Amino acid sequence: MISSGNHIQRAGPRFALTLAMCVCTQLSAIAWQTSFQDFSQIDYFYAQNPQVFQNLWQQAKTHTVRIAVLGDSQETSPGGHGSVYIPRLNYEMWKHFGNVPETPLEGCTFYGSGAPWADWLLTGSCASPGPSPSRLAANQILPNMSPGAFSTLNGGININGEYYGQLTLLQQNALDVDPGAQIPSDVDYFNTSGIVKAEIFAATNASSGEITYYAQPYTSGLPSYYAPTTLSGTLTLGLSSSTFAVSSGTTAALPYNSNLYMALQVAGTDNQQLTDILGLRYFNESYPQGVIVDTYSQGGYQTSSFLENNGDAGAIFQALDFQAVILHYGANDIGARLSAQQFQSEEEALISLVRSWVQTPSFPVILIADVYRTGLTASQQSQFDQYVGAQLAVAQADPNVMVINSRRLMDGLGWNATSGQSANFLVDGLHYTPYGGQVLAASEVAALMGEILVAGCTTEQYSVVLEATMSLSLELSGPPSCGGGGIYNVAQSLTLNQPTLNVTLSSGVAPTLGQSYQLFSWGGSLSGGFGAINLPPLPAGLVWNTSALYTTGTITVAGALGSTATDSPLPLWALGLLGASLIGSANLRLKKAA
Repeated sequence: MISSGNHIQRAGPRFALTLAMCVCTQLSAIAWQTSFQDFSQIDYFYAQNPQVFQNLWQQAKTHTVRIAVLGDSQETSPGGHGSVYIPRLNYEMWKHFGNVPETPLEGCTFYGSGAPWADWLLTGSCASPGPSPSRLAANQILPNMSPGAFSTLNGGININGEYYGQLTLLQQNALDVDPGAQIPSDVDYFNTSGIVKAEIFAATNASSGEITYYAQPYTSGLPSYYAPTTLSGTLTLGLSSSTFAVSSGTTAALPYNSNLYMALQVAGTDNQQLTDILGLRYFNESYPQGVIVDTYSQGGYQTSSFLENNGDAGAIFQALDFQAVILHYGANDIGARLSAQQFQSEEEALISLVRSWVQTPSFPVILIADVYRTGLTASQQSQFDQYVGAQLAVAQADPNVMVINSRRLMDGLGWNATSGQSANFLVDGLHYTPYGGQVLAASEVAALMGEILVAGCTTEQYSVVLEATMSLSLELSGPPSCGGGGIYNVAQSLTLNQPTLNVTLSSGVAPTLGQSYQLFSWGGSLSGGFGAINLPPLPAGLVWNTSALYTTGTITVAGALGSTATDSPLPLWALGLLGASLIGSANLRLKKAA
């Protein structure tokens, strides 16, 4: 079957940025003197106009929201140290929206089964003899992309001896994601019912073929070039052009033919001309709701690395049609001895570059500075502690920028220099352990939604103010053992300006009669209260007693009024509730009588 896919051609602005900078071994005294707030003085998250980002999550309830991550090795996946962190970001998004509408974009490379681990919902092969090296210039390509120049699969007669194309298998159940991510593989995160298609991206060239694809559904979760082809097609995108542009086309609906997994092999159409294919991503046309986080990061990168090495990648970035970008730098920037002021300037330059690519001055940007790392001098540590402050200065001047203070989110868990627990989060003083990647991803996604997530004993060393737009979410994982304090222990004052309190139970946790949980504690003063309190349901006959919530931060499992769960006299709090209930009933009867 031959089909011509719908396609979109985006030339995009070609913007090359030349950045003149000197990374010196010693910074001038003037550079060090510029002062920003320390991360400990800054809220967990900040946006001058939170509605900009709330609109993204609202949109994700019905449409696909794509978020690009630009970072370093800790955000690189597949093939980098982000093999836990990036899939967990997507997993946390799935927990919020209940669906993955689309996979990341991947080119022709080997990944899956640990060499390296699979990307989120994708594993792939690029057997030899395969495509030739891409004809795109290096600075036209986003970091960690694997484009190739493809001929046909007719290796005996074609221009480059190619027999194998890009083979990409959709693993809707995250089968081969790094086990350290602890993502269950018995769940279909991507819904394979309905209409499943793939979008394939390619670049023009004065001598270019078009794109051919072969659907090869398979019973195994491992890609196989020898799986039977159930559908083939051609995308005619007009790629033979001397004007550089990036185009994409979509396949026909991909038939599974009762197989569990879908693989797609792509190649060129011309024995004598190459086709520069950038990669492909799967999507479900029937279920478009949700968020996909796609990373374009590179080991060793600092903010300036992207500016210098990928400054002309705007056509690709624009074609991928992102709705927001996360800039996740810092660890390598401070390793290069950049002051907080220099870090701010380079982040602003990268924001300007990305917005010029998408031609949208209000394009949403999320700034996340890397968390604590070891091996810094005292002067470097002082500047690194101000990186979040430098980002805050950017957000205070730009209503379309949000700052996630991951330093503070993680500090309370012990991800710092003084706790003696850094080895729980850092495998080598810099890169995340699997646990570190898990908790960081969960906390950051929660913060994006306006939520402070506490899933373990957390001690916040500084005063905390929770506003009405925030949620404090606590997970009860069994009888608490947080050293005599609350699950969320604030060392100084705690101010509650009507935020929402959400309490959930970990899997397998079943509170029993009389059991108490100290949700939070404070070392200074407590003022204000919650605007809403959402507690987990209890078995019949049991209720939550919240009378001590604002005195000790504790909730207790008690017997419901009139139940047999308790044979003890009713406590004062229950008598108060009973009295209020009787008065309400009497008033109701009086109104009816009137």
